[in-house]
Amino acid sequence: MSAIEDELKKIKEKGESKSTKTFRYKGQTVDLPTYYVPTNLLRFNSLNGRIESITEEYIQSGKDLASLSIADSNKIIYEWIWKKDLSKNKNSLKDIQEKGQIEAGVVTRDGIIIDGNRRFMLINKINETATQSRGFKAVILDDTYEDGKTSNIDLMELEQELQITVDEKVDYD
Repeated sequence: MSAIEDELKKIKEKGESKSTKTFRYKGQTVDLPTYYVPTNLLRFNSLNGRIESITEEYIQSGKDLASLSIADSNKIIYEWIWKKDLSKNKNSLKDIQEKGQIEAGVVTRDGIIIDGNRRFMLINKINETATQSRGFKAVILDDTYEDGKTSNIDLMELEQELQITVDEKVDYD
């Protein structure tokens, strides 16, 4: 077990849940507790569909994110996400500064973000100038990509479920 897994396990065992998040996972609807996780324990998910194409370009240029430290890899992906849609990111940044992080993310037990890469980036942006560091509000799964019990497909399906299959708002007019 890594140091990050130990820290995330301690957070869960402390039981200081802030709320719950309901979603479908492994064919079931689950309602799991959320926690505020220090951002230094988390890393962007380079397998995320929205990030994967940029990661592939980076690899094709002869570089490899996997060979970098978590902090260095996070810094590169942070810049990609921030620059992807600067206008929308600035609006969302202001919203989180004023209201806090309303929608919780989902992370694996070793700190890989399954849902919430953009929100994680924005929390990090806020922390750059904040006097007190904010944590990232997230469900901490018992699973990870390297886990023999959980296939990567389960986690990729969860990512897709959380990011793509949200019910659209219906116009009553």
